[in-house]
Amino acid sequence: MGRQRGEDEGDVWLPVHPVGKPRSSGVPLAQEDQSPTGRNPVWRASATRSGTLISVLGAVAVTLFFLGDTLSWFGSGENLGRVQLAPYQVEALDGLVEVERHGTSLRVERFDAEVGDRLVCDSETRAVVRVAGAGMLRLEPETDLRLEVASDSGWRVYLEYGQVTASMSAAPRLFQLRTPSGVIVDLGCVFTATVGAGSGTLLLVRSGDAVFEAGERQVFVPQGAQVMAWPGRGPGTPVWEDSSGPLRMAVSSLDALAHAAPVDLEQSGADGALEELGRLSESRDSLMLWHLLSHPHPQVSHAAFNYLNALAPPSSKVDSEKVRLGDPAASGMWLEELRESW
Repeated sequence: MGRQRGEDEGDVWLPVHPVGKPRSSGVPLAQEDQSPTGRNPVWRASATRSGTLISVLGAVAVTLFFLGDTLSWFGSGENLGRVQLAPYQVEALDGLVEVERHGTSLRVERFDAEVGDRLVCDSETRAVVRVAGAGMLRLEPETDLRLEVASDSGWRVYLEYGQVTASMSAAPRLFQLRTPSGVIVDLGCVFTATVGAGSGTLLLVRSGDAVFEAGERQVFVPQGAQVMAWPGRGPGTPVWEDSSGPLRMAVSSLDALAHAAPVDLEQSGADGALEELGRLSESRDSLMLWHLLSHPHPQVSHAAFNYLNALAPPSSKVDSEKVRLGDPAASGMWLEELRESW
């Protein structure tokens, strides 16, 4: 869909692909009149007295809607001389953003958002959210995002549907994006998260590193890699964005097997997936093999260990026997060595 850009010439965004979503029922919105510039104004006064009254009431509504944000900038009387930035500054790039707050719904071009707000982009709307002290979010059409309370003075948002690209420079783990399939933890990166039909989530890391967490499962996703996640199952095995079709199919087959009843691989038809893993020859392919070390099926974890040990054997600092037995500390030490080749 071509090169995307933000408000300033310096805001560069990589190509992303919007996804469609049937709009759920909500607060009805009045049809906006088109301005001579082609943009829909938030409020437009009419030449009639009744139109003028409606415009005035609309302006009052907007003022009251954001009064809390305005007052919060200045804080208490002892801090009147110090202005603080709003935690979330939202601006529409195309169309108008629908914001829902305390049961009220308005369509606006730009505003200062707060925790609890729900931001909705329809099929004609794109927007950016500047996160004070952390970075920026790019919202694509048909996206539904909610600003949530975060711990440890960080930031946390919930992507219910659609696509968001996050460019973060905050300290590791302070920014988190929650999805129906788990939580994406930023380690200082640029990533795109897409929640599609069935609430499945695709995470693609464009630079830096991220972790996809769901319960006790944690998947490390470095630059250039992607992973699928599902509600109730969490993230699967990460693969490189340019991985071959047969390899993707093999990994997908093994991920499905992880949530199936125990069965012999030959009987399940998944033995061909292990044969595909055995053809891996590049050092960076250790990304898939390392994550399969924790696969619940013993035939898969055993094969993954043997393939990984042959492809990128650990140093003497790593206890291979502990890795074979599933010791997380030993596996973590091996991971640190493998990351140097990614």
